[in-house]
Amino acid sequence: MIALIALVLVVAGTALVVHSLSTSRDAPRDMAGNPVQFEPGNSPAPSTIERMQVQDTDSGRLRVPSVGLDVPLGSMLAVDNVINPPSFTQAYWVRNVGVAPADASSGTVFVVSHSVSGGRAPGNYLLNVGKGTSTVNAGDLISVDGHDYIAQSWRAISKKQLPAAQDLWDPVPGRLVLITCLEQPDGNSPDNLVVVAQLR
Repeated sequence: MIALIALVLVVAGTALVVHSLSTSRDAPRDMAGNPVQFEPGNSPAPSTIERMQVQDTDSGRLRVPSVGLDVPLGSMLAVDNVINPPSFTQAYWVRNVGVAPADASSGTVFVVSHSVSGGRAPGNYLLNVGKGTSTVNAGDLISVDGHDYIAQSWRAISKKQLPAAQDLWDPVPGRLVLITCLEQPDGNSPDNLVVVAQLR
């Protein structure tokens, strides 16, 4: 089924922290409480968020001790072949792609999060904006809902090329694929950062 689904992760670099007195109190917030604004055309519509069937805290936590990341782990559905997490303060496993964290040994778990230009979201912990690299190194521990993985590799991949990266979407027992946007110093993020880990 994965081979038939073209997924695009539209996250992180499409959002920025705004410092304005006119910012709505209802605006989404990053982990530091700063208001976050999607770039025009990238904010999911309320009907899309409803179709995501978001469960905010059903699956424990995402932890990457080497980079100080420890956030709630919710779950969501990809909608119209797009994965766009609804929050800037937690990570999500994708229920209609791969397997649940509880079934980690039987397939690949896909976890997604935002990073934010000029702010702090879960994905910001995973990347070095100035160098365009991952802060997660091979051998680092990644815990998803109490299941421990060891990071194997990372790569930057164009958002346009991600859907065709079949090696990432193939069901591999005991594998974790962690995806966020790879911020650039100018605030753009045409690429995703993908960290691949294996169940310990």
